Amino acid sequence: MFSYRKKIVSLMLVMTFLIVCFLGNVLPAGIVNAEPSYKTAVTFVMYEKNQVAVIDIDDLAATDVLDTSNVSSSKSSVASIYSITRDDQESETELLDTTEASDDANTCSYSIGLMMKKAGTTNISFTVGGTTYVTAVTVVKYSNPVKTLKIKGINKSKNIASKTKKKNYVNFKGVTKKSSTISVTPKSGWTVERISCTCSNTDESVSRRNTVKNSDGSNGSVKVSSLSIGKLYRGYTYYIDITLLHNNGYREELHYCISNTEKLQSVY
Repeated sequence: MFSYRKKIVSLMLVMTFLIVCFLGNVLPAGIVNAEPSYKTAVTFVMYEKNQVAVIDIDDLAATDVLDTSNVSSSKSSVASIYSITRDDQESETELLDTTEASDDANTCSYSIGLMMKKAGTTNISFTVGGTTYVTAVTVVKYSNPVKTLKIKGINKSKNIASKTKKKNYVNFKGVTKKSSTISVTPKSGWTVERISCTCSNTDESVSRRNTVKNSDGSNGSVKVSSLSIGKLYRGYTYYIDITLLHNNGYREELHYCISNTEKLQSVY
C-alpha cells in the first residue's frame, strides 16, 4: 500500500505534467525578448535638407505591428516619419553578426525612416504591447571637422581641408609619389579616431586607430595624426577614410578617392 506521502508526490507529478502540456499549447513556438532592442539615443549628421536617416527596432514578436498609428515624432519640424518597413525573421536560429550569436524564431524587426529637416532634437516614439518606447534623436548639420589635411603628392601637398567644407567626400586625380603620407589636424572639439587607405587594385590596406590596449587589457588612447601609405601608383585607385569623434559623442567620416577612373558620387 502506498503511503500518503507517495500519493501526494504522485499527484504533484501528474499536475506538473498537465501544466506543462497546457503551457506547451498556449506559448508561442518562438521565444522572444521581453522588450524590443533599440537605441535610446542617437545623433544623425545632416548633409542636406530632407536627407533620410534610419532607426532600427529589433526583437519584436511576429504579431507586433508598427505603423503610423503607433509611431510618431515629437517635433516633426526637426525630423518627420518618412517610412516604416517590416522585416520578418522566420528561421529557427538566424545568425546576425559576430557580436550576437543568434536570434529567436518567429520574430520581426522594423526600420523607421526619418526625413531630417533642420538641426535640433526630437523624440521618436513607438508603442508595442501597450508600452511606449522612445529614441531621443539629435540632428546636427554637417560641419568640416578638420583644420588641416595634407596628402603628400596630392594637390601639390597643400592643405586640402577646405575641400570638405560643404561635403564629406573629395575626388582627386591619381599621381605617383614615393613615400606618400596623410597628415591631419582636427578642429577644436574633434579627435581623429581612425585613418585608413585601401588600394582597390591590390586590395591592400593600411590603417591606424587612436585606441590601443594597455598591458592590463583596458583601453588606452594614442594621438593619431598621420598615416604612411607608401607609393601611390598613377594607374591605381585609392580610397582614404578618416573617422573623427566629436566631444558630444557623434562621429564624422571623411572620404577621399584618388583615381583616374573612379569617382565618389556621395557618401553619408
